Amino acid sequence: MKLFLLNFYHDEALASNSPFYYPCKIARDLSEQLYDLPKLWNDSPAVYYKQGIKIDWSTIHEIEVWGWDPLVCHRLRQIGAPESLLRTQEAIDNIRTLSSRQTAVALLRELRTPLADITFGESAFCRTLDEVQNYVKNYASILYKSPWSCSGRGIFSSGLDRVRKIIREQGGIAVEPYFVHEQDFAMEFYCQNDAVVYEGLSVFKTDTAGHYLGNFLNDQGVLQTYLNVAPEHLDLVRQQLEKSLTRLLVGKYTGPIGVDMMVAQQKIHPCVEINLRNTMGRCALYIYKAKPRPSFFSLSNKDGQICPSITPIS
Repeated sequence: MKLFLLNFYHDEALASNSPFYYPCKIARDLSEQLYDLPKLWNDSPAVYYKQGIKIDWSTIHEIEVWGWDPLVCHRLRQIGAPESLLRTQEAIDNIRTLSSRQTAVALLRELRTPLADITFGESAFCRTLDEVQNYVKNYASILYKSPWSCSGRGIFSSGLDRVRKIIREQGGIAVEPYFVHEQDFAMEFYCQNDAVVYEGLSVFKTDTAGHYLGNFLNDQGVLQTYLNVAPEHLDLVRQQLEKSLTRLLVGKYTGPIGVDMMVAQQKIHPCVEINLRNTMGRCALYIYKAKPRPSFFSLSNKDGQICPSITPIS
C-alpha cells in the first residue's frame, strides 16, 4: 500500500536546507487541507497522511511525497517510516542542487542552441550584486527569481535590497528579461532509473503576478490547440528535453519532473523553470485520465478552507 504525504512547503524547505525548518503558515495550511488530493485519481488502497493519524508501517510499501527534501524525511522518520522507504542524503542533496534555478538557466541555453528558430528566452544566474546590475542595465523590464520558490512566489521585478538578501541567503539569484507572452504551459516527465519518460502536456492559467490559478483538463490533442504554436515544434522541444533531462538527471534523481514553458508569437520558451517534484499539472493529467471530460481544475478558497474544484467547460 502507498502512503501519500503532500508537503507543499517543499520548495521553501529546499531553500532552508534544514530538517528542522518550520514552514510558513500558508504552506502548512495547504498541506493539511489538501492532504487527500490524490483521491481525485487514485482508486487503489492508500493512506493519505494528515497530522495525528496512526500508520501501520507494516502495510506501507511505498511513499509518495510532493517533493523530497530534508524536512519531509525528518518528519517521516518522526512518525516511524523505515529508512528503506526514504531518500538517501545523497539523493536529497542532488534534488536540491538540480532544483535550483541555476539549473533552469543552464538548461534553457542548452535547449535553445539547436532550436533557436522556434524558441525564445534568456536568463542569467548572478552571484553578486555587481553581476545583477551589469545584466539588468541592458533591459527595460526585469524579473528576479530566487533559486528555490514555486507558484510565482520568490519572483519580483524590483528591489535591490531584496536581491542582496537572496544572494546572501541562497548564494545567488536568477535574472531574466520580462517576456510578454500569450499562454503558460508545461511538459510533464518522469525520470526512471535508466530513462526520462514523457507523461503529457499541462496547460494552465496564472494571474498577472504569475501565481498559479488552475489547469485545463482535456485530451492532449485539444490542449495543443490552446497553444498558438505548431505541433511539430512542440515535438521537437519535447525530444530535445528528453535528451537533455536524461543526460542531466539519470543516475542522480528518480521521480516526477515538470518543465514550465511559455508561448509568444508562435515561439516556445522551453524552460521557464524545472520542478523535480509533483506539480499541479501532473495532478491534472492524472485527474483527466481518471475522469476524461473537459473541465478546469483549480484550488478554491471557501471560508478559509482550500478545496480542489473541477468546473466543466464546453
